[in-house]
Amino acid sequence: KLEQTFSEVALMKEELSSKQKELEIKNLKASQKLSEMASEQQKAQITREEAIKLFEQVNIQSEKIIVKSNDIKDELSQVEPAMEEAKESLSVIDRGKLNEIKVMYNPNQLIRLAISSVFELITGGCSENWKTVKSFLNRDDFINIVRNYKTENITPERRLTMNKFLENEKYTPEMIARGSTACSPLVKWVRAHLSYFDILIKIDPLRLELSNLEIERETKEKQAKDLQSKINELEAKIEEYKKKLNKFFIKLNEN
Repeated sequence: KLEQTFSEVALMKEELSSKQKELEIKNLKASQKLSEMASEQQKAQITREEAIKLFEQVNIQSEKIIVKSNDIKDELSQVEPAMEEAKESLSVIDRGKLNEIKVMYNPNQLIRLAISSVFELITGGCSENWKTVKSFLNRDDFINIVRNYKTENITPERRLTMNKFLENEKYTPEMIARGSTACSPLVKWVRAHLSYFDILIKIDPLRLELSNLEIERETKEKQAKDLQSKINELEAKIEEYKKKLNKFFIKLNEN
């Protein structure tokens, strides 16, 4: 009977040892899963902080864009009313008086100054030969050409050559009107385009900066969205770890 007892004790020790090893393995697995989950949580936290910083940068970029956009609007507001007024004045040009100029072989200095400025601005050609200027003026679509002209067509070189008109003290709508009231609106129109061009040149760096800001914002927005997707994936992974660990601990306690 004593031998049987010893045998039973030995068997119990062996079973206990086996249980302890099994428990150690399960504890090790649990520890590994906890470590993996902690690692994923740390990744999620770091990614979340990066995303927050990016969203803050996006907000800063948006504020800068608003400021630059307003700067551009402010600059354009200085010349846009004059441009609109100049365009409207074209519609009230006395066609009869304009037709009179079209048949002139030797117009007065003020008329020639006005028509030459329109010719040079639109064509970029030399206005020394009145016959050349006159052929341009005689076009049936002359007023439409003038009305549809875009300031963006002016080159820096052409703008520079137009200074000879602006520097002439007689080159004002009021003075030109003394030569012909039909030419006064044309001078107003030319001066408006040149002023508008000067503003476009001035705001060109602002527009470039605005474009760069918008590109940078779009890039950061995409990065932030990508990070948010990564966060969602990590959080889903963490939840899966939690479920597995919960099941694991339930089984562990049952044993």
